[in-house]
Amino acid sequence: MRWLVILVTVAALAWSGWWWLGASALERGLDAAVTAARSDGWQIDYEGASVRGFPNRFDTTLTDVTITPPDGSITWQGPFLQALALSYRPNHVIAVAPPEQRLSLPDGTVDIRSDDLRGSAIFSASAEPVLRRATIVADTLTVEGAGLRASMAAGQLALREAEAPAAYDVAASLSDLDLGDAVGLQPGIIDRIDVDSTLQLDAPITVTGTTPPSPTEIQVRRAEIAWSDALLSATGTLRLDHLGRPSGDLLLEADGWQSLFDTLQQEGLIPSDQAPLLRAGLEGMAVDGRVEIPITIDAGQIRIGAIPLGIDLGAWQRR
Repeated sequence: MRWLVILVTVAALAWSGWWWLGASALERGLDAAVTAARSDGWQIDYEGASVRGFPNRFDTTLTDVTITPPDGSITWQGPFLQALALSYRPNHVIAVAPPEQRLSLPDGTVDIRSDDLRGSAIFSASAEPVLRRATIVADTLTVEGAGLRASMAAGQLALREAEAPAAYDVAASLSDLDLGDAVGLQPGIIDRIDVDSTLQLDAPITVTGTTPPSPTEIQVRRAEIAWSDALLSATGTLRLDHLGRPSGDLLLEADGWQSLFDTLQQEGLIPSDQAPLLRAGLEGMAVDGRVEIPITIDAGQIRIGAIPLGIDLGAWQRR
């Protein structure tokens, strides 16, 4: 019994020492990361920083946080930021965002409110940790300000390393997405969006990188949108240039496309002089109300066959 007590005491002291060393290392790492980011031009300010969670967790909390990237185009503000990790799995991190955040943009301020907004990430155990898997979940998210109002009931984004270098399999699911008049289309409520794709980047996502890698290609295995009376499903591959403008070919399958066609025509996104010919062509391709539509995107400009639509994805990306 005496030896058992001694062993338990030694183990407890050893674990306490490990937690203290880990917490101290986290604090030093945080200071070093903030210092490095500031030297790269980032403006990062916070009122306080703490590491708690003994004995099994490292809960790092920053309070009254303000972050501005080097170009100064945007400023994020929040009452806190949290990063949670198990002490025996420090490469698995959970980030928790506050229920109210604010973005300061050139056009004004945008307030972000949510019942729950958090993400988790697993990194490689190496000198330069590389992202292996990540998930972001949101519940009752609202974005409002600077002439924009949008909301959604729930959303989830998940990615994991793909076989190709610097590539990630990406899956997304959104429900009851209300874009208001952000895209100039009515109805503005999209019932459901589901995406299954692979995203190719110009570099892997790492902890130490202060500049996020840029996407170069998106392979869409399935992208499905349930919008009003229409059900749209797309497959294909898009390449992105240095401005983020997509180019490539998609095959769009549409059920209930007539109501969406009418909406696009009413909003002037389908030229009125070409609408009758395009509608007749789609009706001629339809089988049991379902139509397959080949779509070409060139530097953000969309066309169906030789007929251009008034939709500029490059302009949306810049917004």
